[in-house]
Amino acid sequence: MDPSIALGESKTVLMVFRNRGSSDKVLDCCIETVNGICCSLPEFTLELPASCDKQISVVFTLPIEADAVYDRNIVRICVSSNGEEMLQKEFGLAGAVPWKLSGPFWRTEPICTTEALLANHSYIALMKDSQIQGSETDKVRHFHLNFAVDTDTEFITERKLFESLGKGEGNAVCEQSLANVREDSFRLEDFFGFQGPCTAYFSRILIAPEDMETCIQIGHTSPFSLSINGSIVARRDNCDNWTGENVHLEHVRLNRGENRIVLRATRVNKDAKFNLTFSKEATCAEHIVSFASRNPYCF
Repeated sequence: MDPSIALGESKTVLMVFRNRGSSDKVLDCCIETVNGICCSLPEFTLELPASCDKQISVVFTLPIEADAVYDRNIVRICVSSNGEEMLQKEFGLAGAVPWKLSGPFWRTEPICTTEALLANHSYIALMKDSQIQGSETDKVRHFHLNFAVDTDTEFITERKLFESLGKGEGNAVCEQSLANVREDSFRLEDFFGFQGPCTAYFSRILIAPEDMETCIQIGHTSPFSLSINGSIVARRDNCDNWTGENVHLEHVRLNRGENRIVLRATRVNKDAKFNLTFSKEATCAEHIVSFASRNPYCF
């Protein structure tokens, strides 16, 4: 079973009750959920004959309109019989981190605008400004078949990155969607089909329980930049072999409450893999799972 739950998603948990005794049991069951997760059977009574098993399916749902998604969600099951508590069990559902994805953005090399085309008799005249190495044929065919790897151009403002998802959808100048990250790492191909060089922005409002210092481990195969509360804290313009901790940031300050995080990811080729992991120390350390993330539809 995938132990994660995302906005607007339901997960079914199969509970097995076994009576190995010689007498029938009547069990009163209570399921306690947290952080806005809903349960299809918060309370139920189960008649369990001697030497018998019964299975109960319970559906857990995280409503799409929930204000926030929490990293750690512990569900508690309490079972009693004749008013006497028999057992308590707990299990967890990991909240899939909800990022707002803006993009992908891509451009040719050199940049080709309507104004530039109208000012020249042919687009070939624009090739003199190409930054591609090689012959004129290399430059022209790159223009025909490829896209620029652009780590500098800001294709969208931070204000737009933190507008509520869906706001002004009719006038949107780029694709925007909800990107649920269920594991430590993700690939750009998990969220869109475009395979060429491009840039994508992942914006997240992280909610910290207190003012704190944290470490961040970043894995990347392609260039990226990371900003927290408006300040760039890391940038790499190179490609690398992904390790899960290609970059280590220490003593990163987070404010109690909301913190605005932007990961600008640049695809160079098909393999564009990233992770952003908060930990208590720089490496080989316990991950921090006490955060929540604002629902991008509620930015």
